[in-house]
Amino acid sequence: WFATDFAAEPVGRFPASQLQFVRGNMQIVDIDSSRALEVSSASVFGIALPADLPTDFSLEFEIRIPAPNIYTQVFFAPTARGSIARYPFDYLYVGGRPGIYRKGTPVSNLYMPRIQDRWVPVKLQVDSAYSIMYVGPDRAAQVPVVNFPRGKVIEFESTGNPRLPTYIRNIVVAVGLNDLYKALTARGEVSTLGILFDTNSDRLLPESTPVL
Repeated sequence: WFATDFAAEPVGRFPASQLQFVRGNMQIVDIDSSRALEVSSASVFGIALPADLPTDFSLEFEIRIPAPNIYTQVFFAPTARGSIARYPFDYLYVGGRPGIYRKGTPVSNLYMPRIQDRWVPVKLQVDSAYSIMYVGPDRAAQVPVVNFPRGKVIEFESTGNPRLPTYIRNIVVAVGLNDLYKALTARGEVSTLGILFDTNSDRLLPESTPVL
């Protein structure tokens, strides 16, 4: 449904053709051989979807946070800039304790103190009310009955500062469950390609992470 591609975006400007600017200080920068959105103050941007989110969907993005106490939150309905304690829905939190949160309190999360200063892939998969969130290869949250709204806008609320900015890239929103998940839930087993090991070793290669 939606995927960012910052390769052609001019450095130093906000990618207004792909994202909705709400508030803050954000720009495209070159970092680690690619282009990413740099967040250098408390900022909010939105993703406009072609229709309301359906029952089954997934959200993926890569993030690089500078410190565990600098975080990004993802909302599936605008927060109206009020107190998070009064926000009526669940949301994602990516920081030192990433997971699924509700009214400022974790519903399901994982302590990840070494998340900072490296690119980390985040993936949320929602099957009706059942939600699983991965941060890197680790399952950060699993909630059987989650309360995500189904609207036409997804909002990212990120913190950062000029000395310690947050970086975000490769945002993807997909609808429906992937074929591997469908086969696994239907038959209890699945065959796949793309799970790779080091030569003469049982050590999994990083390229295996997306399939797993």
